[in-house]
Amino acid sequence: MSPAGGLANPVPVPLSKFAEFGEGWGGASFSLRYNQSMRQKRTAPKTMYRAGKLRGQPTPAEHLLWQKLRRNQVSGVAFRRQHAIGSYIVDFCSPSVKIVIELDGSQHMNQAKYDAERTTFLAECGYRVIRFWNNDVLNNLDAVLQVILDAVQQGLPGGENSSPGEPGE
Repeated sequence: MSPAGGLANPVPVPLSKFAEFGEGWGGASFSLRYNQSMRQKRTAPKTMYRAGKLRGQPTPAEHLLWQKLRRNQVSGVAFRRQHAIGSYIVDFCSPSVKIVIELDGSQHMNQAKYDAERTTFLAECGYRVIRFWNNDVLNNLDAVLQVILDAVQQGLPGGENSSPGEPGE
């Protein structure tokens, strides 16, 4: 016996013996917990933090549109605002019908390449991207809501499923 009260020469058991059966210390439940907790996050914490900060500082157009999208008011579909997808933060998103709504101000006139890359990434993730100018939301909200409603109904089960892209293409 060793001074600690254990065996003098313990025989190590190779981990491969446990892994062979998909179990480790604590059995299969440990393995399952380990895999779930060690899984890679879909979005970096820095991006998630920035999205949270943006939710607290909406533009007037974002605030107005959010009042109409929140609480499942459009065909019972839930929307999220300032939602992180990969390294991007989108203005509004409905994961259930795979729609992203972007509101663009004048700064977007000078960043067409960035917006195109972003739209391509979101389309590769399966999202249909719909863009509106802030002025359209502020001055013609009913028409904006009709475009969104049409897109949502196409994305619902039983609706016409269209390929990802922007309306009018």
